[in-house]
Amino acid sequence: MALVDLLLNLIGLVLLLAWRTAGRPATVRGAGTLLSNLKPAESRPTKRWGYLLALAGVLAGPFLSVQPSMHLLPIVKAFAIVIVGGLGSIPGSILAALMLGYAETLVAYLVSTSWTEIVSVLATLLMLVFRPAGFFGKRAAF
Repeated sequence: MALVDLLLNLIGLVLLLAWRTAGRPATVRGAGTLLSNLKPAESRPTKRWGYLLALAGVLAGPFLSVQPSMHLLPIVKAFAIVIVGGLGSIPGSILAALMLGYAETLVAYLVSTSWTEIVSVLATLLMLVFRPAGFFGKRAAF
């Protein structure tokens, strides 16, 4: 059931970014093209998503421990996923997220749960040393 949910969410993300007008400003901004400088992205969908994310944070606050440094671990994991998958590559990010998730689960099972946070940092360092462009990233022009 979880695999079906994952596949439906991934298909929905690809369809949103490819064929909806809400995904086009994000894609254009991420590409860094000349077009992104000519026309600013619409703020109405951005505000709507911002309100939904703020509401999700307010609803999740009572169930999670709220502290000033609670944002650091998800940011490190997101950074590792983007670097390992390749900057600007959605399929690469999906593959990297799956690989890092399984690697963290394996380390938690075989070694200790306190070592799982090292996996993301180690994967980022190894990827930057051996393949700086990531799995599906493109090489720099310079």
